[in-house]
Amino acid sequence: MPRKLADTVRYGGPYRALWSARTISFSGDTIAQVALVLVAAAQPHAAIAVGLLLVAQTVPRLLGPVAGIVADRASQRGLMLGCELGQAALVAALALLAWPFAVVLVLVAAMTLLATLFLPASQGALPALVAPARLGDANALLRLGFNVSQALGPALAALLLALSGVRLVLLLDALSFVVSAVLLSRLPALRPAARESADHAGLVAVARHGLTYLARQPTVRAVTIGLFLVTLFVALDNVGLVFLARQSLHAGNAGYGLLLAGYGVGMVLAPLAVLRLAQRLDMATGLIVGITVMGLGTLLCGLAPALAVALLCQGVVGIGNGFQNVANDTLLQRSVPRAQLGRVFGVAYSVPYAALLITYAAGGLLLQLTSPRTVFVIAGAGTLASGMVVWLLLALPRHANQHARPRGMAGDPATLLDGDVGGDVGDGSGDEHGGAEQRAPSATSGPPASSESPTHAPAPPSGVKQALE
Repeated sequence: MPRKLADTVRYGGPYRALWSARTISFSGDTIAQVALVLVAAAQPHAAIAVGLLLVAQTVPRLLGPVAGIVADRASQRGLMLGCELGQAALVAALALLAWPFAVVLVLVAAMTLLATLFLPASQGALPALVAPARLGDANALLRLGFNVSQALGPALAALLLALSGVRLVLLLDALSFVVSAVLLSRLPALRPAARESADHAGLVAVARHGLTYLARQPTVRAVTIGLFLVTLFVALDNVGLVFLARQSLHAGNAGYGLLLAGYGVGMVLAPLAVLRLAQRLDMATGLIVGITVMGLGTLLCGLAPALAVALLCQGVVGIGNGFQNVANDTLLQRSVPRAQLGRVFGVAYSVPYAALLITYAAGGLLLQLTSPRTVFVIAGAGTLASGMVVWLLLALPRHANQHARPRGMAGDPATLLDGDVGGDVGDGSGDEHGGAEQRAPSATSGPPASSESPTHAPAPPSGVKQALE
């Protein structure tokens, strides 16, 4: 095992519990997704049914801002436990009882809503479990677990479906949620951080306050706009890839599967690279590089003369996407006070789903009017342009701050982002009464992450090409 990966695995017990819980849950979700698509494909109007299933798995994600507010106000451990046990019950109900497809869609939408609540709670909890200087490593390892699950899950699902059927696959997913909940119960209490005066207002006022913060904080604004723009373009890959393989490259269904596998390999390699580079890697630079690599890989894939070249390009896209995901998570966690982290993640990671709805609606028409290669060239060029926009959003505020006041003056965002914002990030060794998240980093936790450039800015599952977690 590489030394950097080994060091990361030796984090404290709470982080290992969170990592194990999320990886096991991701694995169950991946194999269950294959089963759910097969259930939809068995309906009388298969194409419409599959489309409705995807809608049921997307629309609840738009409630991310509300989920973020709940995550900021609740015990994050309790919220995560409730979400996992609730999803276990819903999946078990799908497996054990025969439902009309309309009811299946309602149950799937309810599962997605619980997953939407889980995301900001889990992302907001991480800074309370890991020292600031190790957030890059911690996020990379979490993404590695997710990406490996995405890469291996479909093959495992195919084997299980061949041996048994849909019911067993869904029951295994339900079991994964139960095991995840048991692991999450080992976390400290993770009670809400000190609430600001605005947080005592009603839901609408809190949401307005969070959106105002997002609009004014340069890093958060850049990450959120970047997620929307990149997803808007790079998700065209999802629409056109099968047609590129079949029509342009004449590689058939097998070629399509190989291209997906190439992307998955790239997604696995990226977190491994981050684990080796995290202490030296400027995450703002990592974000821009990741977006640029995605854009170049997508554009060149559209120009690829043969399947082998397209396969390499898809691997490059996966590497770029992997870097972008880790950078997004780490930048938000280092830039936002923990009392607001849930709502910021909720907003930032609901934005890509809004972009996905636009892209999926327009992508098919664009494909009809042009060709698969043209779609990929547009997707790549648009992604590169999005990377330039993100770079400007990050660079201009920093340039203005350097000329407006001496570095280190109170209120300088550059100073705030060089260290632990809010002073509430612990080393994960706190007690059950919230000590982990209420204590400033100890001397043994490592210094604040000074390798990050000031005022810098996901998925999958996150813009992200694949679905976000």
